[in-house]
Amino acid sequence: YDGEFNQGLYHGLGVFTRCDGMKYEGEFQDGKVYGFGCLKFSNKTQKSLNSEGFFEDNKLSRHETCTDIIQKAIKIAEHAKAEQKTNQT
Repeated sequence: YDGEFNQGLYHGLGVFTRCDGMKYEGEFQDGKVYGFGCLKFSNKTQKSLNSEGFFEDNKLSRHETCTDIIQKAIKIAEHAKAEQKTNQT
């Protein structure tokens, strides 16, 4: 996970990448996928399962385009990665 935290939990905007390449870009609340975002699969056979919209309690509740939120989440994740590299040196 690269993004914003609150009290040690994913909270705000960020990008979560699972070991199998599945990725969620968007909003988190209290450690859960909650808000606008996009769930993407890296496996070609699963790309049809990609979902964009509003998520509640880690599940897609309605399909909706949310390009602005996704772009903001990616920028915040990139900033978090860069900050982490800086702190490691």
